[in-house]
Amino acid sequence: MKGIFRAAMADYKGGYTFSYQAAIAGEVYGDFIVLAKNALGEGSKDVAAVLACAALEDALKRLAQSNGLEVSEKVMQEVVSALKSKGVVGGAQKALLDAMPKIRDYAMHANWEKITPQDVGSVIGFVEQLLLNKFSGG
Repeated sequence: MKGIFRAAMADYKGGYTFSYQAAIAGEVYGDFIVLAKNALGEGSKDVAAVLACAALEDALKRLAQSNGLEVSEKVMQEVVSALKSKGVVGGAQKALLDAMPKIRDYAMHANWEKITPQDVGSVIGFVEQLLLNKFSGG
């Protein structure tokens, strides 16, 4: 029992607890993205937008929290700003991420006429890359 406890404590202190949580969260987000891709492929842009944007927002909040940022009560734009300020996202990700809160707001407030299939595709692609880079179990 002591050995199991020591191993668990070593994993926790080594940050592996988040790695496990991140991998599990990544799988759930991956499922949302698969559903979003299928919906988009079947012409259900609005459904795809909601699924992709929900995965995006939660993934960004978890990423921020895992980097020591308190964002639980923040709107998505504030989460994006916090991630950028801390340097968690950089390069091309920063530019792509700037458009995401607007698309998310349109999707979550049912402004369907303001969302294109290309917008949804960009959210899906961004979340896929985020999952590969920040939420993979490897």
